[in-house]
Amino acid sequence: MLVTVDEPADGYAVVRVTGDLDVVTAPQMGRCLSEWTATPRTVLLDLRAVSFLGCAALAIIDATSAVMSTHGERLLVACSRSVRRSLQVSGVDRRVTVLSV
Repeated sequence: MLVTVDEPADGYAVVRVTGDLDVVTAPQMGRCLSEWTATPRTVLLDLRAVSFLGCAALAIIDATSAVMSTHGERLLVACSRSVRRSLQVSGVDRRVTVLSV
């Protein structure tokens, strides 16, 4: 799994994840999200290149969204159909803004 971050001039952060997000790799994504959500800003979590989204990753995405909402921010998630389905089944899609591509 690989996590990269871009911060375009508009002040939002784009966190891109590639590979599987399982119980072993999800904490790395969580640490990265924690860094970028420490100050109020919009974060786009790009999961389009994620091939597997496990429960650990869903929990981290949900928790990150909860923290961001206390700052009046919202987590945006760009993802494939299969990842979107995982977000829907878990209910996380009700707490993040999902952008299907």
